[in-house]
Amino acid sequence: MISIEALRVLWHPKGVAGGYYEDAAAFDLQGRRFAIADGVSSAIFSDVWAKVLVDSAVKGNVPLDDTEAMVGWLAPLRNEWKQTLPTTMNDFQLQRLQETRGGHSTLLGVNVIDNDGEICFESYSIGDCCMFVFRNGKLHTSFPGEDAAFFGINPTSLPSSRIPRERHEAERYGGTLEVGDNVVLASDAIACWMFKKLEAGEVIDLNFFEEIESLEWSEWVRDSRNEKQMRVDDVTLMMFRIGESGRDSDPIEIPAIALQESEVDQAIATTDAEITEESDGEQTIATAESETTEERDIEQTAATADPHRTEENEIDLSSVGAELVGDVVEVTADVEPATLVERGDADNQLLETDSVGQPASQRRAKLFRYCIIAVVIVTILATIVVKLLEK
Repeated sequence: MISIEALRVLWHPKGVAGGYYEDAAAFDLQGRRFAIADGVSSAIFSDVWAKVLVDSAVKGNVPLDDTEAMVGWLAPLRNEWKQTLPTTMNDFQLQRLQETRGGHSTLLGVNVIDNDGEICFESYSIGDCCMFVFRNGKLHTSFPGEDAAFFGINPTSLPSSRIPRERHEAERYGGTLEVGDNVVLASDAIACWMFKKLEAGEVIDLNFFEEIESLEWSEWVRDSRNEKQMRVDDVTLMMFRIGESGRDSDPIEIPAIALQESEVDQAIATTDAEITEESDGEQTIATAESETTEERDIEQTAATADPHRTEENEIDLSSVGAELVGDVVEVTADVEPATLVERGDADNQLLETDSVGQPASQRRAKLFRYCIIAVVIVTILATIVVKLLEK
């Protein structure tokens, strides 16, 4: 009988240690099921949604081969997520909820099966979390990514609310394992780091991660970010080794330890700017000189707001077009994520954004202000010209 040995879950938030964390991990040793998820930070309440997904995934019976059944599987999970929403929300939360339909998250699951002496695994993925199998210290296989080029800006994700014409198709992969194999589940930031190391001909020192403690883990994440070796994002690493003792070892969680990480804060801003450049093909780092003080204040508030904190000006959901069904909040905004389904013209109008991800309504309002200013200037110039001609 096989055993699961040296099971470790290491995690670190995108910001300084102890900050807001939107990944999730879960396992069921008896069922030999493991799962991690990466909540999408550009959505809202994604951390809760990611946790709901992994907790359900390790219970088994995820209907991967049936699109309609997959939607049915998501239904009670969505209700569970909705039960966690606050009854009142501030303006920022309401806008984000309507724009994104709530939380979004990737999902990776791995099931280990002891089949009469033959050790097999079944894995499935929606998004860009990756599974690695190391044998004798070398990479044996990976899924779904195969190299660092696999990671993009907008991976496929599962939404926490219903969407029009929804369909979800998970990638699947299976194979065999041997006693002594190390299995690693990694969220995108550290998975990409691993691929880059492997592509450079370096060896991934798994013993380092098996023995690392919380403080050293936090320092390693900080240093990797500052040295531009790893993208600034939430980091989750679940790893275990296949044994043959028949007795599982106790799992260990390695959380982050709070550090003074001013360098990391700067790295976050730099990374976000680099991602913006990649997304629109030109340098779009914020130019404060061209913005009014009011616009700068609004953007700073949106960038730093805690989506779980309600302000003094909190607004009841019932007053802004949401329907309350019992204790379940059903958002009525018809918004659909581009990475999941094909949108119609009406949906495209709702989701239209400019090159830096700004809502189209804000872009049109800014353009309107510029037009008004231009008209005023032209009117003044015309008045001056007329007076000069009269003289």
